[in-house]
Amino acid sequence: MQYPGKNNTDNFSGRSRILLESVAALAVRYDDIVRMTMHRSLARLGLGTDSNDALQDIQKCNDMFYAGMAKDGCFHEGMFFVHVNIDAYLRFGDLYSDDLQERVRYNQVSFPYQWETGTENHKLMNAVSAWLTGQTWDVPSLQAGSRLYLENGIDRITRYGLGEFDSPTYGIFYLNTFATLYDFTRDLDLRQKCREVLDLLLNSMSNLWFKGMYVGAHSRDYFPLGSESCQPAIAGLWLYCGGIKPCLSLGEPFYAVINALSHYRAPREIEQRCLEEKIQQDIIETCDMTGLDSPTHDGNQTHILGDAKGFGYISRAGVTKYTYIDGNYALSSMTDGKTGDIIWSGQMRRWSLDWYNGHTNSVLFFTHPFPDGPDDTDYRQRLIGSSPYEQVFQYHNTLLALYSIPQGEEYKYAPRRPVPSDADPYIEGIFTKAITQIIEKDNWVFCHGGTIMAAIRPLKSYYWTQEMVSRGCPHTRLHSDGCKNGLVMEVENISSDDNDEAFQDFIMRILCNAQSGLSFNLNDENPRICYANLGGSTLEFTFNGERIVSLKEMQCPSK
Repeated sequence: MQYPGKNNTDNFSGRSRILLESVAALAVRYDDIVRMTMHRSLARLGLGTDSNDALQDIQKCNDMFYAGMAKDGCFHEGMFFVHVNIDAYLRFGDLYSDDLQERVRYNQVSFPYQWETGTENHKLMNAVSAWLTGQTWDVPSLQAGSRLYLENGIDRITRYGLGEFDSPTYGIFYLNTFATLYDFTRDLDLRQKCREVLDLLLNSMSNLWFKGMYVGAHSRDYFPLGSESCQPAIAGLWLYCGGIKPCLSLGEPFYAVINALSHYRAPREIEQRCLEEKIQQDIIETCDMTGLDSPTHDGNQTHILGDAKGFGYISRAGVTKYTYIDGNYALSSMTDGKTGDIIWSGQMRRWSLDWYNGHTNSVLFFTHPFPDGPDDTDYRQRLIGSSPYEQVFQYHNTLLALYSIPQGEEYKYAPRRPVPSDADPYIEGIFTKAITQIIEKDNWVFCHGGTIMAAIRPLKSYYWTQEMVSRGCPHTRLHSDGCKNGLVMEVENISSDDNDEAFQDFIMRILCNAQSGLSFNLNDENPRICYANLGGSTLEFTFNGERIVSLKEMQCPSK
């Protein structure tokens, strides 16, 4: 299927054309030759440009894959290859030479598909590729197990949600694998189920598509500071939802090529909803769940926790996610159980403030640094992961965070082997260049972000580090020592034409209110906070304990 759409960002076909042209022109990176080359070739075939070069590149990739299979019996992250390989063959196989067709058939049939172990997206790619390979070359053994996995997987996703939910990286692999299956399965019942799961996934993901940003808390996030490079799911969301165009010349937009070529179209109301201004919107959802009578995401029964609601991928208690969008910003967080419930936090982003001001790195969050396993030595620099010893409570524009870091223990619940609990007995706040002004007063840190204002109160003393750079993003860190710690944050839009006057008024109101509206205790086994915000709500929060919100009259009105 060649794609004739015009370059118009106002509709899906126009955005598809733009994405295909951008990917077709990409220079292949040395560290990702096969996957990037295959998707670039698919884009070129879809456009009908440089078709001979694209076919030669597909031949080279299949030869490399064949050589890897012959040498090791497998291919590193081969599920990524067999997925795009079968997709390209079923779209453009009539252009292949006899030799290339035979090489593709051999590679696809011989690959050791695996959906019993591995990450959630890997198993799905394996199952979809095996099903379509078995269908194409009549291999019933490939279809039997893969069909069962697909049936169970679709049922779990539609009933309980993804384990790898709302990931700026891995979200695309659910959109493009189901798009491939939707386009090419001959089973009409399975095709209908693909449409339903794609509609559901996009309905959920598009709620967090805000002014060209994929906002909020994420299950797996490699770029927590944002980036000018386009993360895969961001390319896919822009394709379906429209809005501000991401940078398609950097990063990994190429994984969305399959979606640009697919016959699947999202429900029209999703795109229309995304184009509407989001004003004071609460989004509450459950993620990462599995029913008590269902198998776990990874089959590991040690994740069972008493009468917990489910056996999650990130948390054994499952995740409740809360996102508040108002004007120019989105504040999002997740609650994920108590200490010991977390299974895998090494790539999680538990909470984040994202806002729009034309800057590419408009994000602010705090973290207790936590590695992605004991062999992860540069996690402090990359800023990935969220500690199992951090818990948060959010209501609208106010967020409370508490930290209770055990000393001399190992966190033994993660699947990537135990890690020390107190290797980093401190918390850090990450402040990027998107914050144009910082004022410190009475232990509060006030931030001006151009279009928003944030007030942050670390509960222990702190100091500022020198400027650092993480993945190309310069930032300064607020460092606060202590195994028991916490913070309060409240956010507002800047609605006044006089930004400086609005900022000073915000500071005055916060300080006036905090005199009677803030109390905390970090000395108990489980620290706690009580905070009355400017909107008239009181939030009471105890680590491993209750989260209570109640209303009261404002004590310090605006001047």
